[in-house]
Amino acid sequence: MPRALSVRRKDFLALKGARGRRAHGRYFSVLSSSLSGETRYACVVSKKIAARAVDRNRVRRIWREALRAHQKSPPAGLALVFHAKKEAIGTSLTEISRDIAALIERVS
Repeated sequence: MPRALSVRRKDFLALKGARGRRAHGRYFSVLSSSLSGETRYACVVSKKIAARAVDRNRVRRIWREALRAHQKSPPAGLALVFHAKKEAIGTSLTEISRDIAALIERVS
């Protein structure tokens, strides 16, 4: 994912206290908030979810690849922060892609 599409630190900190829309899927939960400009994305995989860095990075890589297909028609002016669930570890790209598509559709 290009750096220009990542949520900036100041926006990420502002999202913590903001009242945005939340949606929960099988593998991810998403928090969305309005943002000026183009849509930005972030993925959070905590140590509580995956203790090993290998697992956290694998979930992020699969999320990034699944999101790439959905960036062609993104909703305008949103900040989307995806929080991984334990079920995301060891899940295939197609299942995560379906979950992300459903979550983006719900918060748009």
